[in-house]
Amino acid sequence: LKANAVAAEESPGSLEEESVVAVVSDDAKRVTVTERVSTGAAGRPPVDQAAVIVSGGRGLQDPANFALVEALADELEQLPA
Repeated sequence: LKANAVAAEESPGSLEEESVVAVVSDDAKRVTVTERVSTGAAGRPPVDQAAVIVSGGRGLQDPANFALVEALADELEQLPA
């Protein structure tokens, strides 16, 4: 979809705000990351098997900035499931 290809319209609905409190078990609070191993692009699982999918687009402004997305994906892949 190209910018300005479709005229903006008012939303018929209204905004509802919901507060959510995260409950973390005592066991989860005791988790310790003991090692992080980066495998690089070749070591990433296929999209249909990935536990976490990270993507980037035009907001990165420069193809070189995709290295930031790749670094984030590598770090997130190492987190415990």
